[in-house]
Amino acid sequence: MVHYFWSVFRTLEATYGKENCLDQSKRVNVVIPTGAMGNIVACYMSKLCGLPINCITAGVNANDITHRAFQNGDFSKSEAMEKTLSDAINIQVPYNMERLLFYASGGDSARIKGWYDKMDETDSLQLDPEFVSTLQSEFSSVRVDDDEMCAMVRQFKADHDYLADPHTAVALAAAEKMGYFQLSEVPALVMATASPCKFEKSITIAAGEKEWEAFFYGESFPKTGKELLERAKAGGVNEPEIWKAEEEGLDKTQAAWELKARGLIKE
Repeated sequence: MVHYFWSVFRTLEATYGKENCLDQSKRVNVVIPTGAMGNIVACYMSKLCGLPINCITAGVNANDITHRAFQNGDFSKSEAMEKTLSDAINIQVPYNMERLLFYASGGDSARIKGWYDKMDETDSLQLDPEFVSTLQSEFSSVRVDDDEMCAMVRQFKADHDYLADPHTAVALAAAEKMGYFQLSEVPALVMATASPCKFEKSITIAAGEKEWEAFFYGESFPKTGKELLERAKAGGVNEPEIWKAEEEGLDKTQAAWELKARGLIKE
């Protein structure tokens, strides 16, 4: 939550001046790349603590359950998770939604439990219309596909010399769709939630191999990240083990992973 307080007050200071940044009549719109909803819940909790935030916008990719919930109350698990270039926010059911609903309901735990009992049984939940209106008074959402995300990576690099990671680019594209790139009385804050150094494949697809190489060999690439990637390419780092639930099922895969992890801890 602390980074929301810091970021909102820096935005207010940059917009209205240091002498006015504590004026409670001044508000900030916040746009967040959204998957499991941890960041958006932290932002909402900050607002409930008194941070002067106007609207909180969730930027989502093709896995759009949060968008559907905010738009029309449809909190239903999709049949399959879609692969996207912003894969860190690929999710079918965001586990922090329960927290958001709890706070948005004024702490009505019995109501939220009833909803989640139904969700556990059916993988589907339709929120009450009046509650959807409550959500829409606090939140908005925008769905961004891979083409729009890639276009935003290129646009922001060309216009501002800033290379956004794919998830931040989703939020930037959402902000543009919300009209926040235009001058407004309410400033907008877009949260960058990752470094592009972690997403070579997505950045290369979005901006091209030359752009990735310029970034990799430039001063802004994290030193430790560069050293790790170079060691990996030279064969000095073991390839990570990937644990996937396939024929054996999730429970057996998780048990095998836990056994392996405990062994590594003992070593």
